[in-house]
Amino acid sequence: MAEGVAERPVAAQAQFARRATGFVRDIRVRDAVIFNVLPACPGLVLALSMFWVLSTFTGVSLYLAIVITIACAFLISGAFGLLSQIMPRSGGDYILISRSLHPALAIGSSILIGTSAMLAMGYWGVFTANICIGPMLTMFGVSVGSHWLQNAGVTLTHHPWNMIIGFVEVAILAGIMASGTRRMMRVQLWLFVAASAGLVVAAIMLLVTSHGGFVGDFNSYAHPFTHQANTYNYFLAQAKAGGTNVHAPTNLHNTIIASGAFIAFGVWTWYSVNYAGEIRQAGTRRNWYSMLGGLALTFIPILVMVLLLEKTVGYPFLTAVNAVSGNAKVYTLPNQPWWITLVSMTANNGVFVAFMGLTFVCWAPLIVYTQIVQPVRALFAWAFDQVIPEKIATVNERTHTPVFSLGLIAVASIFFLYLAAYSSSFLKYVALSTIVGFPTFIMIGISAIVFPYRRRGSYEPSVSNIKFLGLPLLVYFGAGSIAAGIFGGWLWLKYPLLGLPNAGKSIGNQLFTSPLNGGLALVATGLIAGAIIYYVGRAWRRTQGIDIALNYLEIPPE
Repeated sequence: MAEGVAERPVAAQAQFARRATGFVRDIRVRDAVIFNVLPACPGLVLALSMFWVLSTFTGVSLYLAIVITIACAFLISGAFGLLSQIMPRSGGDYILISRSLHPALAIGSSILIGTSAMLAMGYWGVFTANICIGPMLTMFGVSVGSHWLQNAGVTLTHHPWNMIIGFVEVAILAGIMASGTRRMMRVQLWLFVAASAGLVVAAIMLLVTSHGGFVGDFNSYAHPFTHQANTYNYFLAQAKAGGTNVHAPTNLHNTIIASGAFIAFGVWTWYSVNYAGEIRQAGTRRNWYSMLGGLALTFIPILVMVLLLEKTVGYPFLTAVNAVSGNAKVYTLPNQPWWITLVSMTANNGVFVAFMGLTFVCWAPLIVYTQIVQPVRALFAWAFDQVIPEKIATVNERTHTPVFSLGLIAVASIFFLYLAAYSSSFLKYVALSTIVGFPTFIMIGISAIVFPYRRRGSYEPSVSNIKFLGLPLLVYFGAGSIAAGIFGGWLWLKYPLLGLPNAGKSIGNQLFTSPLNGGLALVATGLIAGAIIYYVGRAWRRTQGIDIALNYLEIPPE
């Protein structure tokens, strides 16, 4: 637990790197709502994750799995939101846990979430070419009959081109972020509006297209590649021959397991806490409401698209086409069967395909940008508390942005981009990046439970001082966040189908192994590293006559 519970007066803030962070509250609540959608960019999630589970988990109910995820996201974002309103400072989980439990745990949590962010930065950076630019160029080439464009699209999905595109993307985004948060918010808004416009048009196309009309359009598009008169039924037959049950009844057990895949991307609607010190009205209930708004904007479009795809395309075919898409002898279409591909087939002309492709590509920089934010703001917060050198907390006086740490993370991204482009095991690392989030959700839950009692001086005058049946609302959301963290972690550690290495084996096998071969080993490594960094930093500062433990008895200055 934190060392002491008394809160020091503001006038005693001499231990921090400076008396002010240098940040400016340039982020509107609207921008925070959009930012909370971006870790689960609906367009990309629909393309990569949603219908993969149909062919992986027999009898899965997408709707029930989504509802389970929404419940978990609501509980976790409630704990984050109510705590963040009391401590509206940039630094995310580090700020909240360090002032509630212990700074060593907080740094460990930051390391775990930061590991997840850096791996995701590499994954999505490379996949900007692999699933966005390359395939969309190929799709456009098909629509206008250009073999050169089709081949160029394929070329861009191979290394080193995918890695180069990923790094250029990271560098441009870091440059925009360094030039000013307000400018980055404008770019965020424009990209989000453009990407969302593509989803809206796709929804309209699916709504006005009948099932029979889609089957005819699909068969016409696919015939030159499959040489089948009825590719729709051909894929259904091939999937059945391969052992896929395309008409399986709902299986509750498999649905619960599959919800782990949805939880992996869908419970990050609290992510704006990383920006809390730069959000207007972050100390009001609008902070938490921005997370609830992000939750709604994430899942309403996903649910609508799932309903429309079921109506127009059909669950059995979605299951079948995803099942056969990995068989190169059967699936000979130029693009994977993502929603963007299926919708574009309904009106296969160059203008429509170009519009859909460009709007789809807009999701990529948005999801990469969110991954940059967390490690940058976490390192800033550590340095501001003087655990690590103050240089990392440097903020440009003109742009009010942490230019040094942005550059540091941009350079560090090269390793993760290389890993994503060249490693055959990178998807294993992506699975590992999922498990490291669950300990943070548990620690945030514990923080929410203890904060009203350990830090009454900060809790009682805050807008988060809400009671229900005699207990602080924070306690209920804290318990819910703990339950959601345990539930999600249990699913990933128990069921190998979700992709985590050594999942399903004994605790010993998952703990006493390499951090890259066991989720528990990676979690333990992150927490141990956090303790080492804190205690080494504290010993170093003591040689300078500074006791950084005193910092954690108060909320940092703005």
